Amino acid sequence: MAVSKAEAMITLDLKTVFMFDIDGVLCESQQPVGEEMKHRLLRLARHYPVYFLTGNTYTKSVDLIGGHIKDYSGIFVNSGDELRTMRGKLIWRDTDTPVMPPDIETVLYNMLERRGYPHSGNRIEWRNPRSINFSVIGRNATLEQRAAHDPSWRAEAIEYIMERYPQVEASIGGSISIDICSRGANKARAAKYINSLGKRFIFVGDRTDIHGNDYPVKLFTEQHTQNICLTSDGVNSTLRMVDEFLLRV
Repeated sequence: MAVSKAEAMITLDLKTVFMFDIDGVLCESQQPVGEEMKHRLLRLARHYPVYFLTGNTYTKSVDLIGGHIKDYSGIFVNSGDELRTMRGKLIWRDTDTPVMPPDIETVLYNMLERRGYPHSGNRIEWRNPRSINFSVIGRNATLEQRAAHDPSWRAEAIEYIMERYPQVEASIGGSISIDICSRGANKARAAKYINSLGKRFIFVGDRTDIHGNDYPVKLFTEQHTQNICLTSDGVNSTLRMVDEFLLRV
């Protein structure tokens, strides 16, 4: 498969850092990262710092990544709200972005009741005071329920939430949910942090369209062109990208 225009422009140097989303990029949704992907990432991490940037919590993310985590440089969790070492030590935390509106959980439940959505529990997951993951069928849904789920509700829900709360952002996250956060409490915080270290990054995500939770990173790279954002179509797409990176080390 031919490389993209963005991939063809990649040059690597001592200031280069790699960042990878997890769900849908390194693994299927909520499934562990496979051995083939781990092997390639560990090879890459021998040459350049490798970070992860995810909407998930630290515990869930480390469970997905699995063994040899000490070889990676760190993990931005909760959409960039915190940077932790792979062993869990806090390195940096966002203390500047405002918290969510106090009534937003009630509004979400009211929306669910009006629509009569079936569910499997745990539909609202608070990840921190600035961020919620929201799913109409619930994060406890089985793999079969996830596969059968119609995610078309998300575009309308995003529009409803952002019209009601101008101080809030909502975006598609994962395969069954949306991420809701205070304005500015998005993944671009990780991008800003890496640049503040005097580094430039190459980010690989899947939800880089305008309603996706990786879009703020894409927008950041368009404004700060020393950085690159690449869109993965899934695990095989990411494997090909990492192979291309390894050819350049």
